[in-house]
Amino acid sequence: MAGWNRNSVRAGPAPSWPGSRAARGAFRRLLLRQAEFTASAAQVISQGCERLPTAAEPASPRAREPEAAHGRRGTLPAGSGKSTTAAALIDLVNRTRPGHIVSIEDPIEFVHEPRRCVVTQREVGADTGSFPDALRAALREDPDVVFIGEMRDLETISLAVTAAETGHLVVATLHTAGAAKSVDRIVNVFPAGEQQFIRTLLAGCLLGVASQALLKRKDQPGRVAAFEMLVATSGVRSMIRQGKIPQIPSAIQTGMHQGMCTFRRSVQPLVADGRVDAAEANELLAQFEDDVAGNVAGPAGGAGKAIVQE
Repeated sequence: MAGWNRNSVRAGPAPSWPGSRAARGAFRRLLLRQAEFTASAAQVISQGCERLPTAAEPASPRAREPEAAHGRRGTLPAGSGKSTTAAALIDLVNRTRPGHIVSIEDPIEFVHEPRRCVVTQREVGADTGSFPDALRAALREDPDVVFIGEMRDLETISLAVTAAETGHLVVATLHTAGAAKSVDRIVNVFPAGEQQFIRTLLAGCLLGVASQALLKRKDQPGRVAAFEMLVATSGVRSMIRQGKIPQIPSAIQTGMHQGMCTFRRSVQPLVADGRVDAAEANELLAQFEDDVAGNVAGPAGGAGKAIVQE
């Protein structure tokens, strides 16, 4: 990083750069202080959407495809790899229906070229001051689809729910571990006196939640995604409205025919096909299902029953 030394980085948030506008999305870079040195971290990301996964590929969120292409509103909290999955949904809309897509990101990772949609991509810090500022402006830009790179605070979440309630398809991400916890996070960010009102709004506008994690591949270099899928059926909407969010994991387990899927059901074919090691899958399930099904991984070093077997 030419021109930088350890005295030039002040205390405060670590600065990051998405790269030049001509090559935006090639790298996500972060400059930080560590000990007495200046360090940099860079993440390689794709420039365009030509290599994005589609809903026809294994372990991808197929249940979201019809709703993303034809639905009116929804959210997509995701875990690891959430930006790629969200970008795949936006690309699906761009390829299959006319309309106006407004994307608000920090930074822009995937550049969407206009296909059947007009695409407006705004970057926080470069094109707008903040997510809430960009969201307020987006609602005056006659959008059909709004993508929010990350719902970080109460104001952003409130504006996202408002946009969904007024008939826009909203795709957004959250840092949460599981579909039920994503719903819980959206509700609990509001003051206690407003939570019942938000539960009612969310129950009316939510399409679904896709929670995902990346597993190391066994058969070749790389990683593969496992998903937990929640579809907002009438039963799920009633649970949200009545504050019975702890019952949502049970609804996911029994909702396979309605497009829902648990992490357990998602990783089993990956292990059976030899793409993921059973130990890797068991570690994931222990993390995500521990509060639902007890100590599913068994005691460390013991002969606990395997969650999935090869």
